[in-house]
Amino acid sequence: MIPATGSIMEKRHACRRRLRYTSLCLVVTSTIFISYWFIECVLSGEWWWSSNAIAFSLAFVVPAISIWVLDRWLARLIVPMPRALCPGCGYQLEALTAPRCPECGVAIPAVFMRQSDSAAA
Repeated sequence: MIPATGSIMEKRHACRRRLRYTSLCLVVTSTIFISYWFIECVLSGEWWWSSNAIAFSLAFVVPAISIWVLDRWLARLIVPMPRALCPGCGYQLEALTAPRCPECGVAIPAVFMRQSDSAAA
């Protein structure tokens, strides 16, 4: 069964929310590492550049920014629109008259069947 377009759009929206939440969690984790470095510098009295803290924070910030920027593309990749192609051979399945693929004979859902004129009226 092919889902409705509205259902797919709701799933994509939920996917984008999850991606943005993941991005936010990564930024918060990065902030924790930077805060730890800053507090350590204040308590020790030495302002040195901690490569470990900066590297760990960048390891979280770079994916967070890329997820935030590419969230629409990623949601489309994760939740694709269904295509009307035969799963067996790739034949275009619009307006079929029989519940089988004319090329390879695979059973096809009734969604792709052509509506008769009497049923449409």
